[in-house]
Amino acid sequence: MIIEPVLASSDIHSPTWKKIEMWAESRLVACHKKLEIKVDMEETSSLRGSIKELRSLLQLGKTVVPPQGIDTANESAHSALF
Repeated sequence: MIIEPVLASSDIHSPTWKKIEMWAESRLVACHKKLEIKVDMEETSSLRGSIKELRSLLQLGKTVVPPQGIDTANESAHSALF
């Protein structure tokens, strides 16, 4: 699946994104733990849907758009640093 870039690289380094990322990762862990115990089919389906959405949210931080005015030719060198 191809995901269109949504966030600029400066966005994913912001304190707000870091808080969102930490929240989503902790929710993801909690959902996986709930799946490990016996739950009914409806709860399993709900948890799997939540996991899918949390992963989609976290993916936003992986597909970034460089800020305007940044030379993307050197982006691979910049990415190697981070």
